[in-house]
Amino acid sequence: MTESTSPWAIVNDSFKVFESFLWAFEIVCVLYVINCFRKASLLHYNLKIILINFSLAMIVYAFSRLGMHIDAIFLSYGIGPVNITCRSSLLVPKILSAVAIVVAVCCFMMLTVERTVATFIPKKYEQLRKTRKELLLSLLLWVASIGVSLGLNLSPEGPIIECDKAVPNASVFLLGLNAEFVLVMVAVGNVSTAANVALLYMLHKHNKKRRNQLNPGQLNIRYQYTENILTTRFLTMAIGLTFVTVVIGLLLVSFYYYAQRTNLVKSGDLLFVEQCFHALAAAYGVSFNVVCLIMHRPNKDQLMRDIRKISCFQTKTYVEELLSPKIKSVDGHSLIFKNESAMYFKYLSDQWNATRAK
Repeated sequence: MTESTSPWAIVNDSFKVFESFLWAFEIVCVLYVINCFRKASLLHYNLKIILINFSLAMIVYAFSRLGMHIDAIFLSYGIGPVNITCRSSLLVPKILSAVAIVVAVCCFMMLTVERTVATFIPKKYEQLRKTRKELLLSLLLWVASIGVSLGLNLSPEGPIIECDKAVPNASVFLLGLNAEFVLVMVAVGNVSTAANVALLYMLHKHNKKRRNQLNPGQLNIRYQYTENILTTRFLTMAIGLTFVTVVIGLLLVSFYYYAQRTNLVKSGDLLFVEQCFHALAAAYGVSFNVVCLIMHRPNKDQLMRDIRKISCFQTKTYVEELLSPKIKSVDGHSLIFKNESAMYFKYLSDQWNATRAK
């Protein structure tokens, strides 16, 4: 049995198809979630901008992975060098993936900072109004991320500059990076994600405590604390999901490099571990959108309203009920109201002005 037809290779190809399906589904979900965030109430404008930028980063990463899979199809037909590290067609997907990762990491950092500011200066923060500065900062973030990605992928030491096109290489997973450095970075990401979860949970508890201590008449500050409570609970679940994903990813990367250095498994079979890592990222993208829709009440309400618009989920309503809603009069009788507003209010006025019969 050849390496290309080994059971692990067949399973690896199946995982590629599964990953592609997840990324395509994730793109649709993210577009819907962005629309929900745009309409959502109880969500500060700055937080909306951060969440939308993170969602856009997930879309960019999804397109980069789909682009790599399309290039793999071309490779299977013998188009281009067999060493995929020499394939210039992969340059754009790799640039996009690096851009998405940088933007996503920055957004995670800004989420915690934004909620911390909203917690400790709620009165001033509640009075902030949206301006063009937030959009300008978002644009600068993307421009800086593109610059970092171009610097990493187009540097003179880049893997495409020096490679042997005749040597087959079936993977570009973390190519050209030091193994220990990558493991340290993933571990640091794991610790920082855990710290973010703990900080958001403490902010959630602190907001609940401060809201209970407020005077009921301080409606604007109570509103801000209510927003903080809802969003910190939602963000704690979202970043908690990220923490679990990073832990699993750390285990996969650790095993990948251990097996690679000790020749524990053949290189062809090792691709299955790499594909599991990519499938994990795709599953995280879908799961994150599910958390955004289920754990944030305005998004959940919007989802339920949209589901009810689908014909198979609509409840049976008669036309007469839509045209003639039943309205109760003062004496408790049902009134048929068919847009005769003057007649209805005249009847209602007569009922209120009527005197009880002796």
